[in-house]
Amino acid sequence: MPCSKCGGGIPGSSGLCPSCYLAAREGLLDPEPKGVAGWLLFFCISLVFFTPFLWFIRISARASDLGILDFCNLTRVVFGVVVGIALWIERLAALILLKAYFLIVMSIMIATMVRFFAVGVPIEIIAGTHLSWFIRNAIYLFLWGLYFHSSQRVKATFGRNL
Repeated sequence: MPCSKCGGGIPGSSGLCPSCYLAAREGLLDPEPKGVAGWLLFFCISLVFFTPFLWFIRISARASDLGILDFCNLTRVVFGVVVGIALWIERLAALILLKAYFLIVMSIMIATMVRFFAVGVPIEIIAGTHLSWFIRNAIYLFLWGLYFHSSQRVKATFGRNL
């Protein structure tokens, strides 16, 4: 009986091709990654656990001085947990939720910067404190957007990319 992967012969009734088994064991065959693992799992864990924890730590330091942007960020964190769980359990709507999450993050970034300029916050303060936050979030969106757009694992797991 010939092997469906390499065309070599499969001896006896073992059902295993000696060539493919050896190649897979040595890491020479690269099966298509599927399921929530690797960077996809890291993203899910960060949305479900790390982001809420870090948000809570940041907000608890100034709990008496909460503003509208803090509540926007709370919405982002809660929605991020929902998105992370949807991705983790491989729901078909997860990529739609993820796109909405990325749009929420981008909207909060833009609203924050517009608000600072609208109320007349000096450019020195914006450049000193908030510009690094903006750049960090822009890099976050770009890198994760690129990952979800081009990942073989995402395509194999969800049937398409972002």
